[in-house]
Amino acid sequence: SRGKSPKYISNVWGFISAAIQEQTGVKPKVNLPAKEKNERPFLDPDQINVFVDAIKGETIEIAALLALSSLRRSEIKALTWDCVNFEKQTITVKGAMVYAGPEAGMTHKKQNKTAASNRTVPIIPPLMEALKAAEHKSEYVVPYNGSWLYQRINEICAANGLPEVGVHGLRHSFAS
Repeated sequence: SRGKSPKYISNVWGFISAAIQEQTGVKPKVNLPAKEKNERPFLDPDQINVFVDAIKGETIEIAALLALSSLRRSEIKALTWDCVNFEKQTITVKGAMVYAGPEAGMTHKKQNKTAASNRTVPIIPPLMEALKAAEHKSEYVVPYNGSWLYQRINEICAANGLPEVGVHGLRHSFAS
C-alpha cells in the first residue's frame, strides 16, 4: 500500500476479494489502512461577508460568487448567459465543461456530474450586481480557463485572514 491512498487500496481490495470469493466461496479477511478524513475548510457566514467584500471588482468575482451559490468549477465554466434569468433572479445549472484530453482540450458536456445536479438556483444580491455589470463578450458567463480561479481565491483568502478554501470550499460554504 506504500504510496497509495487508503481509498485506492480499499477499492482495489474490494475488486480482488470479490474475485477470490467468486472462485473459492471464501471471503478473505484483511486489515485495510484507515480511511483518511479529508474535511475541507469552508467559510462561516461572517467570513463569507469578508470574502465577498474582498472580491468586489476582482476578475474572479462572478466565478467566486457562483461557487458560493453551489456551482462546481466545471459548472461555472459551462454556464452560458442564456441560463441566467435576470427577471426571475435565477440561474439554471446544466452541463459541465471538462477536460477531454490533450487533443480535444475542454469539452462542453450537456450532462452535469449527476442527473440531480441539473438545478435552478437563486441569484444572491452581490452576484446579481456583478452579473448586471459584466460585459457579455462571450457565450460563457465566465470565459476564463485554467486553475487561476483556485489560486486567486486562496490568495484573497490568505490576504484577508480567511481559511484557504479554493473553489470547492466556497461550494461547501454554501451548503454549510
